[in-house]
Amino acid sequence: MIKNSTLVQIFLNQFYRQRVDKLGQFVSPNFSYSSPAVSSIGFCGFIDHCNSMFESVTVYVNEIKSHNDQHFFIDYSINITHKAFKGGGISIPGCAKFLMVDDLIENITVFYDPRLIKTKTKLQKATYYL
Repeated sequence: MIKNSTLVQIFLNQFYRQRVDKLGQFVSPNFSYSSPAVSSIGFCGFIDHCNSMFESVTVYVNEIKSHNDQHFFIDYSINITHKAFKGGGISIPGCAKFLMVDDLIENITVFYDPRLIKTKTKLQKATYYL
């Protein structure tokens, strides 16, 4: 049997390679995901959310910790690029909590403090047409 820590690592590796079609085998039927920007959604909603973010969001995992092989805390940084940012973007430090139930990922909860958002370059001036 695969250890939960290995399963979380494989899930993250598949996620970062944008292989969302491979993620279903690692999650429970009761899977849920939530973040400050997204209310609780199921697995299909999670996949849709991931697909919408892949072009502009890059996640860097700094550390994965667990004290009991059931609750995992992932310390990460997110870089967001968008055409509104002139050749740059923003960076957000945060963490995610993975809850394992019966050797499957039951829940992912993302936490970040919007006050810690760092702008990497100045925002481009918006042009408004009336």
